[in-house]
Amino acid sequence: MKLISLSICMLGLALMTGSTQADSKNYNASSCVQFVGDGKILNFSNIFNDSSTTTMNVDCVATKSTNQLKSAWIEVKDLSSTEDISCNLISHYNGIGQSGGFIWNQTQKTSGINSNWQVLNYTSLPASDNGHYFLSCSVPKKTSNGASWLGTYRITE
Repeated sequence: MKLISLSICMLGLALMTGSTQADSKNYNASSCVQFVGDGKILNFSNIFNDSSTTTMNVDCVATKSTNQLKSAWIEVKDLSSTEDISCNLISHYNGIGQSGGFIWNQTQKTSGINSNWQVLNYTSLPASDNGHYFLSCSVPKKTSNGASWLGTYRITE
């Protein structure tokens, strides 16, 4: 009888704990959609800007399963001697019955050239039932130092 009671308590605890744990998903940058530029190249599911004339702008989508955007990060490699990689975490929803919507965002960027992978970190943002999340990044054009990269990114709800 004690074993059954203990099992029921453990199951209840596991169910309660599971409902409060963060839901984190990793994505690869190859799923990012380019909307400006012509230099998107894939390499091991990372992307880099191979154009020496144009900045590449991409939106990187995330699957939304809750209404709590707790944090996010993206790995970047900035090889540009003239510009930084800049990424904007966006929580957006359309105002039903209205002409507009609402956007909450945070921008992070690199601080100069670095041949190592760097992580841009984001804190929580508000979210909505009919909303979605994404990262919108600007990747500088290729310079004599090489091309700049986007790697894995994570959204935590």
